[in-house]
Amino acid sequence: MQNTRLPEPQRYTLVFLLISAVILAALFFLGRLVVGQNTLNFLFWLLAALILLAVYFSHRLYQNNLQKVCAALKATRQHLQKAEHAAAEAKALQHRFISNLSHEMRTPLTAIINFSYILSQTDGGGDMSEEQKLDYLGRIYEAGEFLRDIANDLLDLAKIEAGQMELFWEPVDLAEISAGVMKTVAGLIEDKPIALRQEIPPYLPAINADKVRIRQILLNLLSNAAKYTNQGDITLRVTDHNSQLKISVIDTGIGIKTEDFERIFEEFQQAEEAFTLRKPGAGLGLPISKKFVELHGGQLWVESEKGRGSAFHFTLPLNTSTPATPENEGQSLVENEA
Repeated sequence: MQNTRLPEPQRYTLVFLLISAVILAALFFLGRLVVGQNTLNFLFWLLAALILLAVYFSHRLYQNNLQKVCAALKATRQHLQKAEHAAAEAKALQHRFISNLSHEMRTPLTAIINFSYILSQTDGGGDMSEEQKLDYLGRIYEAGEFLRDIANDLLDLAKIEAGQMELFWEPVDLAEISAGVMKTVAGLIEDKPIALRQEIPPYLPAINADKVRIRQILLNLLSNAAKYTNQGDITLRVTDHNSQLKISVIDTGIGIKTEDFERIFEEFQQAEEAFTLRKPGAGLGLPISKKFVELHGGQLWVESEKGRGSAFHFTLPLNTSTPATPENEGQSLVENEA
């Protein structure tokens, strides 16, 4: 059954009209009794008009106040609804966080428990070849490293969210850091037909940044590229971009769907292709990298197409301590292949 009641302002307007009619009728009959004439004099009508105007303006003032109160109540209700929605989202995020974290930790913990149990059950290792023992020990070590990385990422994320992450600012040679990271990544692709390339200006000025965090950003982006690229190229490129340095990690891997662009920068989230290929990872590398870039005053974004590779770009303010000389300006990029 539909609600047939009038809205609040209309109901109060109708009440005002009824009250005004009653007051006017009372004044009319009172005037006739007092004056004792069929036709009331001018003073009576003036008094009646003044009384009606007073009642009208009192009504308008009351109605305006009522509308303000109604608007305030509506805004409060909307705020409460938003708060309830935010609380529900926070609860869902907490549940997802715990679920994903337990899932990511279960696999390496299971590996450590199982392989250590197998090693402990052998009679001094006599029932196992040296190659098997080294393989099991290597898997235990890798699982432990994975757990350590998750713990470090969680600690970094907690510090960032609490506003307690402090950067150690110093002049940073980006070319030097890039060379070290590329050597690490080269070990991740040694079994794949992938060319590892660098395109960095020969006279790259130093930037003011946190060396450890910049290395962490580059390692996260290049490790992701190595994980999702089976053949082709992985390129680290540095260019000038609106008085900033633009660093790009470009690969010829599986690519990312457009609808996943925002999702991959959320904690414990991965693109659909990562779930399909069952690639290991806690889903913290990209979110943390994005936050570190923003702490440096830059931006991180992705350009990709499914099946055609990905390009992750981030910018860093060009606060140089060793500016390039005029003769060094305009130098072409160099390409190194590892």
